[in-house]
Amino acid sequence: MRQIVQRAALVLLLASVCAPLVAQPPDASQSAEGIAPQPAVQEIFYDSDGLIVHHGHKGKLDGGDTAQREGWYWLGVWIRQTTPGLQPWSRPRSLTFEQVLDLLEPHHDGVFYRHPKLPPWNNPHGKHHGFSRDQMEPLVAAMGVWGKKAEIRRLWDALPEDLLGKHAFNGNWRNPLGLDGQDCSAIKKRSCDSTAVCSLKTDERDCSLKVDRSDCSLKKDNSNCRLRRDRRSCRYKIKICLPWPHNNQCHTRRINRPDCEIAKLKANAAYKIEHDECEVKKLKQNVNRKREHDECEIAKGGKDLAYKADHDRCEAGKVGQNLLYKGEHDACEAEKTARKLACEGQKALDQAVCMATNVHSGDLIGPMTVNLFRRAMGEDPTTDLSQALRLPPVDTGSGLLGETELAANVRLRVAAARKDKSDTGDDLNLIVKMLMSELRFPTPISQRAVKAYSADRPYSYGSYFVKYEEVYGTEREHLKDRIAAGIRSGWQTDCSAPVGAVRWYHRPDTGANPQLAELYVDIIDKFIN
Repeated sequence: MRQIVQRAALVLLLASVCAPLVAQPPDASQSAEGIAPQPAVQEIFYDSDGLIVHHGHKGKLDGGDTAQREGWYWLGVWIRQTTPGLQPWSRPRSLTFEQVLDLLEPHHDGVFYRHPKLPPWNNPHGKHHGFSRDQMEPLVAAMGVWGKKAEIRRLWDALPEDLLGKHAFNGNWRNPLGLDGQDCSAIKKRSCDSTAVCSLKTDERDCSLKVDRSDCSLKKDNSNCRLRRDRRSCRYKIKICLPWPHNNQCHTRRINRPDCEIAKLKANAAYKIEHDECEVKKLKQNVNRKREHDECEIAKGGKDLAYKADHDRCEAGKVGQNLLYKGEHDACEAEKTARKLACEGQKALDQAVCMATNVHSGDLIGPMTVNLFRRAMGEDPTTDLSQALRLPPVDTGSGLLGETELAANVRLRVAAARKDKSDTGDDLNLIVKMLMSELRFPTPISQRAVKAYSADRPYSYGSYFVKYEEVYGTEREHLKDRIAAGIRSGWQTDCSAPVGAVRWYHRPDTGANPQLAELYVDIIDKFIN
């Protein structure tokens, strides 16, 4: 009977610690004070906006690691979704990554929050609860693999910068006396853009060439002045008979009648006069019309010459006016440029003085994290910064220096873990940076660091959960002491040291989310172990 109870308890704990669970939306019974009831079966905790949170003291929602957990979650989801041989993470989620980023960067100004609403984590500049480097790194990695370069750029540009380099938001500006100092970031954001409008004006007057289109066609008098003729016949026949003794001899003769001939002459003379008068009249009419035609053509030519002169004067005036406008525009732009250069010079001087006399107290973004930014932007961190995307405005150190820092952090992590099997707090972000070095532009140094972490990382208490359940069931009291005693008595590990470290960190008795560990089991086994 006791074995049956222990096995049932083992199943329950493995369901909460080692097995992935279905992601659920926030409990509808959550109170207005941010208190959420502890679920009977462990699932990822979400607040009313759908963001990942922890269960804090007395069930209060804890948003202190929301940004880090969201970065960790979405990086893991992308790796499992895009890596051959890995099973995609199929647990439903109410938010997309874009919606999560909108909540964590509420003003889209590059300033990200640990949690946008839950105090005291809703002040990104708070020293103890502000947006730190640890919160930033997994989120940068996730934005990188999901192609959110604009968001990464805004974040980088918004980070405070002093002579040491970039800093996370969790701090403020301090002067040499240790008191609140001048905000050098505000100087950097000072705009030197002129408000003067130097738009180039143009003379748009209409100089189109006009043409006199009067009709000057030559008209002619085409009257018919045909000469008529009186063609009547004036001849008539007469019979002449000779007298006796020849009176039997008669013959016929034709003669012209004088009166008829006179009448014909008169008629033809009148016709000739009529014809001549018509021709004279036609000639005069055509002379007049030719004169009118010539006068019209001369008038048209004069008008066209006047139009051409008007057109040329107009075009010359436009050219002159546009030259004046261009001169005004160039003078305005030159003045704007001079003012901008003077402003930028003063701005650079003010910023140099400010940075020489003030430092920012936020977490320093060292070479290793600069390399993470560059990998997230799809950039080889070992290339010369002057040839790269120029993420750092000053060379804060990256490249091989950042890779060396990554390797040194692996050694420091291994050394710290040897002293304390419960020390897993720094493993998560170190794993994130190692994963990004494997996914993008691995170097011999980074590959050796990953192998060293896999081979040398000591086992934490998280690698003994199965044996613990066999002995103690789901009872969580004295968890660490009981596992420590079990280890001394010869307990065997049930998972690799990196997986165990992640499981111990996300163990449910701390109010954490065990599924965030299970999300990475296959990922760690593929890329780290």
